Amino acid sequence: MKKKLMKSMVIVGLSLGVGLNSQHLLPVFAESTLEEEVKHDHEHDHEHDEHNHEHDHDHDVEFDAEKVVKKDGNNFIMSHGDHYHKISIKDLTQEQVEAAESYLESHPNLSEEYDTKQNIQSGYFEDEQVKDRELSDWAGEWQSVLPYLEDGTLDTVMKMKAEKEEATMSADEYKEYYMTGYASDVDKIKIEDNQIIFTVGEETAVGTYKYEGYKILNYEKGNRGVRYLFTKESGDESAPETIQFSDHNIYPTSDLTHFHIYMSDESHKNYWKKWIIGQHSIRMIGRVGRF
Repeated sequence: MKKKLMKSMVIVGLSLGVGLNSQHLLPVFAESTLEEEVKHDHEHDHEHDEHNHEHDHDHDVEFDAEKVVKKDGNNFIMSHGDHYHKISIKDLTQEQVEAAESYLESHPNLSEEYDTKQNIQSGYFEDEQVKDRELSDWAGEWQSVLPYLEDGTLDTVMKMKAEKEEATMSADEYKEYYMTGYASDVDKIKIEDNQIIFTVGEETAVGTYKYEGYKILNYEKGNRGVRYLFTKESGDESAPETIQFSDHNIYPTSDLTHFHIYMSDESHKNYWKKWIIGQHSIRMIGRVGRF
């Protein structure tokens, strides 16, 4: 399986005009946020862009006053998993508005906590804020998004992206862009306890991984990112030797709706020597089932 897994990834890299030493990144998202995450550009190609985890309320989300974290002008900011939604007050009933305002009044620290988390997810934080994490943070079953692109499920999302004022491509061009970006021969990833199972077609590769700490990255924009490092202790030869996770969080976080996973057969030390410059990533988006 090792030859099949790695060869396919290298072919994708070469087709995009990058070298054999390209790293392999699989951004993975939860099924419930599949369309919104694609639509809101979870880009992570070359650096940790200032990532906006606050989404306009443009799809069905049930309002819950006890999940409101801040009042921002004529909107409430409501938490939803590991991201937020901006809810227009005019779309709410008077009872809902009063319930949200009452909740905020009785929880005065929520607004400050929200602002702090937004800064962290945008890559602005202090070293001492970064904490160790366990593999269980990313536990679940994840599936490739490629079938959703191929069967047209995300065509409406591509159309909406193309209609935005800042759009740079047509709907078809966006689809082609994401088809290329999300290409990977890894169909599924399952993470449970200290094991990761990689599925390619009818074959699987299993690796047992130990935590090796984290690395803080400094970017040209002035913001930063954190990679959590894991090394294979045992398992199938075809399972990657090293794994690096990034999900815009810097401490243990539950109910993640997405993460990015870098896979390599290099040591973490050699990984940075060979790939920190001119990074390229392969994407995968999926669905999660929590254990």
